[in-house]
This record gives sequence, structure tokens and C-alpha cells, in this order.
Amino acid sequence: MNKITSFFAVIFLAMILTAVSGCSNSLVEVPNFDQTELQEMYESVVPATITNFNDRIVSTNQTVLGTSIFSRNVTVQSNATLTFDARSMVTIDAPFTVNNNSQLVIWVR
Repeated sequence: MNKITSFFAVIFLAMILTAVSGCSNSLVEVPNFDQTELQEMYESVVPATITNFNDRIVSTNQTVLGTSIFSRNVTVQSNATLTFDARSMVTIDAPFTVNNNSQLVIWVR
């Protein structure tokens, strides 16, 4: 889970705590959660997504998010980084090309 997603999960939890406690004008103190706790909270409120990333030429840095990511017919051009950030799985089918001086980063968390 990236920092932006973690931030929104904590904000969402703070809104829930405010509504439940009935203190709409009071400051709600949100405790520090570790990454696993934030991931569990996020997964409980965000539906699973399937992301198709097909038939693309990537020439600038790009991040693809989803529960499951499926990709085919992609070329990552020189000096670009393509990042797949998935919660469950990443499937890559041919053709898929990562040129010299470019990168493919895969996170499954």
C-alpha cells in the first residue's frame, strides 16, 4: 500500500470515529498504525479491483494500482519505469518488452 492510500485509510477511519463518537467539532486523535493494520483497514472498506493494462507503450514513469493486475502487449521504453502495485496478483502475458535503461517494478502486498 502506498503512502497516499495509507493516508486516505487513516482519514476515513478518523471520519468514522468522529461520526460514531458524536463529536463533530472535536479533534479526533488517530493513533499510529503499522503497515499491516492500515492494509487490513483499507481492504475492509475498498472493494477489490481488477486492472487491465494492455496494448500500451510506456515512455514516462507510470504506476498501475489494483487488487489484481493483468497486462499484455506492453513496451517499456528507455529511461521509463513501470510499476505494478497489486494486493493479490500480477499476470503478464506475452508480448511484454522492457527495453535497455528502463525498469519494471512489481509489488504484491
